[in-house]
Amino acid sequence: FTNGPQYRQFLASVETDIACDVIQWAYVQEKDNRLFVSVDLDPGILVNSGTNLYKSDGATKRKKRDNVQNMGCDKQAAEKLPGGCTDNYFALRDIDEGEELLLDYGDFAITHGWEEFDL
Repeated sequence: FTNGPQYRQFLASVETDIACDVIQWAYVQEKDNRLFVSVDLDPGILVNSGTNLYKSDGATKRKKRDNVQNMGCDKQAAEKLPGGCTDNYFALRDIDEGEELLLDYGDFAITHGWEEFDL
């Protein structure tokens, strides 16, 4: 979506039982020096954040874990593909079968971008 009213109109058309999920799957990206709102409605929704994860220390406290992302931008591989890191994600290490896919949303999402859309 290239403007706030388009995105709002889309949200109004979404079934109410999934509207909150759709909002959480949305983010702002930049491509060709233009910002746009993107909503993952494909298997991309299965990828979670690999930053700021916490593990329990056995009590009620949580300790911050190191960055555990296993997907992201491989600049050398990206140079060989159309869209580079904007349109492609790469395994940063071997990923075990059944392992959760984790990446750093900061690699592609522009957090201050919502302000450009008055959202």
